[in-house]
Amino acid sequence: MSLSFYGLLIVPENGERTANLPSGKSPLDIYLRCGAQSARSFAHFGYDWTLISDRPELLAERCKALGIETPPLRGAEFSLDVPADIPFRAAHHKLELIEKFGTGEFGSRAALVDLDTVCVRPIDERFCVIDGIAGYRLGADEGIECADERLADSLAILLGDSFRKEWWGGEFLIGDSVSFARLAEDIAALWTVYLAHWQSMLHAGDEMVLGAALQRFESRGGSLVDVRDTDTIARYWTSRTRHRPRPFRDLDASAILHLPADKEFLSASLDGSFEPDRFRKKLDRHVKGKINRRKLLSFARRDGLMRPRYR
Repeated sequence: MSLSFYGLLIVPENGERTANLPSGKSPLDIYLRCGAQSARSFAHFGYDWTLISDRPELLAERCKALGIETPPLRGAEFSLDVPADIPFRAAHHKLELIEKFGTGEFGSRAALVDLDTVCVRPIDERFCVIDGIAGYRLGADEGIECADERLADSLAILLGDSFRKEWWGGEFLIGDSVSFARLAEDIAALWTVYLAHWQSMLHAGDEMVLGAALQRFESRGGSLVDVRDTDTIARYWTSRTRHRPRPFRDLDASAILHLPADKEFLSASLDGSFEPDRFRKKLDRHVKGKINRRKLLSFARRDGLMRPRYR
């Protein structure tokens, strides 16, 4: 297969805000361990997976200090001028990586996956050989942004009057180098507007720009494939959300699981060899326990046994 999978880890700056991580723990160590977990899960099924970083030597040293196997590493320079105070600052460099994919230096076909993804089944090969771009359009049961009325206003800022109210996730993107080059042009066309208006948008992050750019890419004749209604990948939130998620068991057939609220679990599960069935059973117990604890807290607050944490 002439497809290579890549994760991206930009070393966090000291004091940089990070999302969906426990306080008091090293973001770098958690991200790195998640990346190592993701790498070995993809490798289990024979997929080539490489971690791209602005500081690969530091990551190699840190893996040695943590006593974990170093995932395949590759260095790259990132120079995109991203505001220091913007949420998901490091994730914006995914947009820069898409431009690099367009040069062909990372292969004629490349795939970008988040570090908190785990491959638990073989991936449908039709998406691995696609001409164009294949991405993951989220539904209302997978993300708050999809159902938020402010999404239309944000897309209108970037795309004008011609847009579809939809949200494309940034955790999964497969394409050929020619299509990535065209997508990079669309990202560049939106970047200045995004920088000027990100504070008034529904979401500040790479997904806001990427989703709009994918629509622009398709409108200019690019081939865009949505994998949502396949068993390719699924995003699942185990934390409290404003949307009602689908049952976790509905994801049993998914090849890739994206667990943005479970980075600590993923990083702590890096023990022994990766065995999909064993990992999935452990994950099922974790999800069930987390959901049950959340229900107990809800009952306690409802019955007045505990004060609400937020007002």
